[in-house]
Amino acid sequence: MMSDKSKYGSFVPTTNIYSIENLKDIKLDSPEFRNFLVRLRNTVNQLAISSNAKVSGFYDTDEFVTGELFFKNPNLNSTTDRPPTLRPITFTVINFGSLPNTATKSVAHGLDISSNWSFINAYATATDTTGLTSIQFDYSDAATLSIDVDGTNVNITSIDDKTAYDTCYVFLKYIKN
Repeated sequence: MMSDKSKYGSFVPTTNIYSIENLKDIKLDSPEFRNFLVRLRNTVNQLAISSNAKVSGFYDTDEFVTGELFFKNPNLNSTTDRPPTLRPITFTVINFGSLPNTATKSVAHGLDISSNWSFINAYATATDTTGLTSIQFDYSDAATLSIDVDGTNVNITSIDDKTAYDTCYVFLKYIKN
């Protein structure tokens, strides 16, 4: 049985209308005013939840929580650890520079990786700014280029000369369990 996916996403209702005309006759100590404040608080809360749950198009070299959520960690349970929750995805960009010539090049990522991290995506885009071409590759593209991440560096290995690609950005997405 499939779960109902329609309950996920950033949906902000557009029908909450607060008329100034209706407010001018409401006394501050009345039940109507308290009801208005509750409705207003709920609307602001819906906006905050929706804003925090969206995927942001922010590409920075500092860590950034995207708003995406990953499934609950099945290795955690409420009797041995904290209660399992959806896990936020964190993103960063590494300005890698040029690609190597038949070698492995390492660039420090500056992340404080620990054993409770899980990488969910690592890919790169490189541009030859003279020849006006570009390539994209990920950790599994071992035919000519490959990416791996260790505790200190992002490593790109090339089996042929890729030095014409003088600008390369590596995109890392990960979960801190």
